[in-house]
Amino acid sequence: MRAMLMHLQEDLRRESIDTPSQGDLVSPRGN
Repeated sequence: MRAMLMHLQEDLRRESIDTPSQGDLVSPRGN
């Protein structure tokens, strides 16, 4: 479970570099 979560977070971080909508992924409150 942890491995999958960590893997997903890494993907999100990589995507956040390309997409400025990182806040939305981390916390929908940002939107």
